[in-house]
Amino acid sequence: MSLSILQLAEDLAKGKRMRVPPMNGPEWRHFCFWLEYYMGYSM
Repeated sequence: MSLSILQLAEDLAKGKRMRVPPMNGPEWRHFCFWLEYYMGYSM
């Protein structure tokens, strides 16, 4: 699921609306890290 987490984070940072699938703890932290990364990168 690692690649899909990256794609999901990138799409959300670009403003695309979507549902976030259920994730366990490590997946959620991984997703939050990449979302913050892409949001900072897009500014």
